[in-house]
Amino acid sequence: MAMPVTAPTAATMFDECLHALGADLVAYLLGAGKSAPVSQWRMADAWRTGAGRDRLSAAWAVLHYFKDAPHARSWLREINSGLGRVSPAALIRDARSRADLDRITDAAEAASFTETQAR
Repeated sequence: MAMPVTAPTAATMFDECLHALGADLVAYLLGAGKSAPVSQWRMADAWRTGAGRDRLSAAWAVLHYFKDAPHARSWLREINSGLGRVSPAALIRDARSRADLDRITDAAEAASFTETQAR
């Protein structure tokens, strides 16, 4: 997987994703409510885990492949036939390995390239 630019610190990725993608989508990507009630889940803790940082890194890469945040948000939320008819956001949330996340960022790179070629 080719990253669009050199990845910043996890804190910077978190801030950029939160600003561009919104708290609801970032919380979903990081697993809010997945293993514990949402009322017990804390975003500030979730992105500091190894899995949380990996998911955040994938979301950040997707954000930077697209020309703007609305395109990235839309791509993350839409059902994607190339990814098994699920949304990339669901795949990021449920990823079990770095390879799972690489598959998503590779698809984002391909989608953004296709978008660029269409213009």
